[in-house]
Amino acid sequence: MKKALLLLFPLFMAASCVTVKQGYSVTAEATNYGRYMQKGFYITEASSVSFDYTPVGHIRVEVTPGYEKEERTSTTYGNETYSESPYQKTSYVYGNKLIYADIYDALDRMIEECSKMGANGVICLQVRYEPAITASSIYVNGQSTQERAFKITVDGMAIRK
Repeated sequence: MKKALLLLFPLFMAASCVTVKQGYSVTAEATNYGRYMQKGFYITEASSVSFDYTPVGHIRVEVTPGYEKEERTSTTYGNETYSESPYQKTSYVYGNKLIYADIYDALDRMIEECSKMGANGVICLQVRYEPAITASSIYVNGQSTQERAFKITVDGMAIRK
């Protein structure tokens, strides 16, 4: 038995040493705050500004990628399913479509929450991208690649100008 295990060990070691080649890529992303400035909302990544303001609070928004979900409602009573009943059961089914986090979803939500607090600006804005999901996909030529989706976190100080 020991001999069989000793013979299989090098085989497992050789099979686990697979190198996945990463292709060359250049990525650039620009975020346009002008669309918010036009609506009267001030956004800056700077920690100091040249005007008087009243601090309202800290704001933080996270947008996490995930698979599209579909809400399904069914009515159950015991083992039977009915179309109308006081016993409603809601469940979610996740599909195969990956929805990526978007910086504008995060900023839109930030402005919505700031407006609820009475703020009309954010200073010290910080944007962070963190790996959240890695999905493997196989191309036609048999090469395996990885597709990454990032969680986006935006936070800063909500202010009133």
